[in-house]
Amino acid sequence: MKKTIYAVIITLLHFLTFSQNVTLISGSEKIKWLELNFNLVGADNQGFYTIDCSLDMLNNFTLTKYSSADMNKIYSQKIQTPSVNNKKCQAKKILLLDNVLVLFTTLYDGTDDLHKLYANKFNPDGSLNPDSKLIAEIKTIDKKTKGFFKISLSESKKTILVLAERPSNETDRISYDWKVIDKDLNTLWDKSINLPYYGIDSDLIVKMEYKNDKIYFIATNLKDISNKDRKNAIAENKLYCYDLKTSKLTDIVLNVTTKSLFDLNINFNDKNQVILTGLYTFSNLLDKQVFFNKTNMLRKVNGAFCSIYSENLIETIYEDSIESIVEGYLHYINDVHIQKDGTIILISENREYKEGASTDHFSRDAFIFAFNSINKAKWSKRIKKTQHDVGENELFSTISLSNNNNNLALLVNDNKENIVEKNGDNLTFQNFTLKKNAKTNIINLDTKGNSLVQEFSNSEDVLYCGVKCRISPNEMIIALKTNNGNVYGKITLK
Repeated sequence: MKKTIYAVIITLLHFLTFSQNVTLISGSEKIKWLELNFNLVGADNQGFYTIDCSLDMLNNFTLTKYSSADMNKIYSQKIQTPSVNNKKCQAKKILLLDNVLVLFTTLYDGTDDLHKLYANKFNPDGSLNPDSKLIAEIKTIDKKTKGFFKISLSESKKTILVLAERPSNETDRISYDWKVIDKDLNTLWDKSINLPYYGIDSDLIVKMEYKNDKIYFIATNLKDISNKDRKNAIAENKLYCYDLKTSKLTDIVLNVTTKSLFDLNINFNDKNQVILTGLYTFSNLLDKQVFFNKTNMLRKVNGAFCSIYSENLIETIYEDSIESIVEGYLHYINDVHIQKDGTIILISENREYKEGASTDHFSRDAFIFAFNSINKAKWSKRIKKTQHDVGENELFSTISLSNNNNNLALLVNDNKENIVEKNGDNLTFQNFTLKKNAKTNIINLDTKGNSLVQEFSNSEDVLYCGVKCRISPNEMIIALKTNNGNVYGKITLK
């Protein structure tokens, strides 16, 4: 009897430890089925924005704003891509920073041999300010060799980083112009650097970030050698830090002598240290490189890695890796979370789709890899599942939320008729197909990998995991399928 009571107490304490408050707020604005593929272009605590087409497809689009408080529509505006000097610009990107929405466009007409980047702010009512501000321009070689622009939101979400790569010949060092602008489109930094590699209008900067007046980026380069030897040179993959105040460039060579790296992420902890994470493979088919091709069928995961460097990349603080629980192809990183206690968590997932008479989409096993540079602890967990649907667009995958209490919650769609089982350290979910018996389950984990599965209280609301936009680590806008129709909602981990 005492053993039974003791077991009950332990079970209750275990439940209380992991019981977390995941809440859902659903909107009343009905969304048409086809509108579920609209692009969520930005979200914050005030509101979130959608557009009804891909920016690179059309010159005109509809911008809609919803409230992040109640999910209801605030406005919907028809937007025409602006013209400059009676020449139509091409929409490139929309970014939301510090409650201000900005549209970036490009223009190249060949008359002045300049490739130009413009920005327009949206007004509070959703209309577009017609004043197109020139942000950057590139002197082109010809209409095929005109360089490129790369634009990203900074880690603080209060500034925008703009990269302009000037076109070059095969024997040239490539020149870059970097700009940092604020929400009022004022230029905070304007710098140029040359790097020792060559290419013709190629996007060699594959990842970039900005924090504390420093630009961090990952690029593939060739050693600075004579032109005659360049064809035989071996490319190096590097993580760079460019200090805008001192114009000093430092780098870390990414070691790919024994393995290939993919899905690299740049993050920062509260000490401003640089955290580099990603997956790796020993497959000889990938020829030992860093690659970012999302459709590469050779993406065979052998494990995950984590490296931490000082702010200027001078010192390596921590390096470690975790061998994967299972080898498999088509693995991707969904999220990276930095927990309050310093634990760095990677959420990986196995996804694929098959084209045929209909398109089959699969979101298979999820993997959690965790590293802690302070106590050197590390662990991994596998969530065995198959979420399957036909004819949709990656609407089935794992959602992760992280709060300030070192807790993590993963949400997956499941079938009410299936049983959630505990199999050692692995959680097992049966096959899922969207039917009337669908539900959503929550997997709660702490920083040691201990877990508990709970049924989501809004069990009749099925999450469309492929249509989502993150507000913060613990809040996300997502599409929902409910008994009353399709709506947007907000999920929050308290």
